[in-house]
Amino acid sequence: MINQDYQKFSCIKNLVEYKDIFHELVNFYGEDLNDKIVIDGSVYTLHDFNNHCTDIYKIISEVLLDSKRAYSDGLSSKELYLLDLAVLFHDISMSCDIMVERTNHSQKSAQKVQDIYDDTESPLYKKAQLNQNDIKILKAIILAHSDVKDGSVPVEKRGLNDPTLRDDMPTRIGSVRAKLLAGILRLADELDITSDRLGNTNIEKNLKSVREKFLDMDMQVRSKEQEVNQDKYEKYKKYVESLSHWEFLHLFSQVTRESQDDIVYLVTDDQHIQNLLDSGSTSAELARKILKVYDKVIKEWREIKHKTIDDSHQKLDVKSFFPVTDIRVKCSVDSVRKELDRQMDNIKNVKEVSMNQNTEKDFSDNGNATENKFSNSGNQSEQCVQLISDKLSNMLKREIKRRHLLRVGHFLLDDNFCARDWIDTKEVVETKVIVDDIVECFIKHIKDTCDLQKKYLVVGLDLEGALLASRVAMGMKMPFSYIIPVRDRLNSSPKETELSVVEYDGIILIVDAIVTFDTIKKALNDIMKSNQLGMEQMQEKITHIYSIFYRKNNLVNLEEMEGLHRKTFYGNDDFPIELFKKEECRYIKEGQCLALNSRLRGNNSNEMHSNI
Repeated sequence: MINQDYQKFSCIKNLVEYKDIFHELVNFYGEDLNDKIVIDGSVYTLHDFNNHCTDIYKIISEVLLDSKRAYSDGLSSKELYLLDLAVLFHDISMSCDIMVERTNHSQKSAQKVQDIYDDTESPLYKKAQLNQNDIKILKAIILAHSDVKDGSVPVEKRGLNDPTLRDDMPTRIGSVRAKLLAGILRLADELDITSDRLGNTNIEKNLKSVREKFLDMDMQVRSKEQEVNQDKYEKYKKYVESLSHWEFLHLFSQVTRESQDDIVYLVTDDQHIQNLLDSGSTSAELARKILKVYDKVIKEWREIKHKTIDDSHQKLDVKSFFPVTDIRVKCSVDSVRKELDRQMDNIKNVKEVSMNQNTEKDFSDNGNATENKFSNSGNQSEQCVQLISDKLSNMLKREIKRRHLLRVGHFLLDDNFCARDWIDTKEVVETKVIVDDIVECFIKHIKDTCDLQKKYLVVGLDLEGALLASRVAMGMKMPFSYIIPVRDRLNSSPKETELSVVEYDGIILIVDAIVTFDTIKKALNDIMKSNQLGMEQMQEKITHIYSIFYRKNNLVNLEEMEGLHRKTFYGNDDFPIELFKKEECRYIKEGQCLALNSRLRGNNSNEMHSNI
């Protein structure tokens, strides 16, 4: 049954002479799209008519196009008709089978349109009033709505870069701006990110039950405890990947455009986000998910703007009826909004550091700030402490919670601070399946960001850092060393505590967790003294600092880290830590701090075995 809501949107109302024809085509082909969602095994976000196509008509009408100028002196009636048809047919080839490759679905949909038209008994051929040139244009718009990623089309010819896609494609009467129409469809398709697209929730419920089965099976595969059904494993894996797309749709409640400045806002579902926070999700985790969606949308918009508006010889005319100026996120949950600000600033400043890494002298200078797309606030001190991988972060969070590795109590962190909890990183690095993933991510990041023609030394700090560093060094075929913790140096010879670094172009330092950077700074001071290096020389030597955990806190100011934070990359930051100064500690007896970890250290020792 076709939901008739689509008829109320202006891009449908203004079809004029094509309106009746279009409704006939919707009643025939829309049913085919709707039928696909009930096929057994369908787990993808809906590509049906009643939800997805109707959402796109709404976005085109209420968000992207000016409600008056688009239809009076903007799009011609033929252009509007072809745009609406492209929305109807753009996903006509989508398979509901989870195991079917979907990287070329736009190409298949375009070919499907041609096959339908070639059937002289089809409504598209008999009733649509389209000739072969019109079908060529329709196919070009559909093909450009999504990049073909199966390798059959070169990168430089994908999507809006298709050389056959032009803004003056001929029809029987006049011409059609096919590239502009493809850009409008592409952006509207990308903006269909809200809970309106969820439709029936049964598929999502089934996916959640499969996820638990997959996690158990995945642990068996990683630990090699027993053989598993490989076909079922791969299918479950795709189910879990698909579930993440369903869950993203819950994050946003609507997409709107403000008429006074023509900025499009992705409005978060604040009630859902607050529920996630209440159930244990962190602001950092939710901000990353929101930012992942936003980043994809904004990249698409910039490309579309460049290809269809800025390059258009009718630039001013197009802007008058396609008036979008920017895309931003609107979130009213205070903690998540602040985290969005911080992560956005982080991304921007990482890019600035990357551009200036060969000439940068002052490592405490954050560079020129650029406009924040979320709000005007943001914690500038935490810029450039960078997450390596969402996948690694989620795995670490899950394992810490599942195995209760966050120890709660009163702990002495170092000579200056006490803390209310600490992470048992020893358990983490001694679990093979976990440490394999950590090492793999560290190695990939090093390969992606280091000049491998240079000579690097991989250095592990403390026992857990040394275990990780040895694995990374072996994987990279780089020399390896370690720094003995201060607490253990009384039992070590001077040769063991001296580290020669002069002959290396760079040092890659690896630790288990970072809170205050104090242990890292002390280790670097020792290296400076033993190698007779100045502060600036030492800073130039350190190229990367890797940590499993970065624990945000209430007392440490990263602006005082002499630029170390700019070179720090971590696996997870979902466990902030509450610190208080040692001299203000209330847990004192006979002049000694009653820390739970005191048995792990001498009364005058300087370092804890975890959380640096």
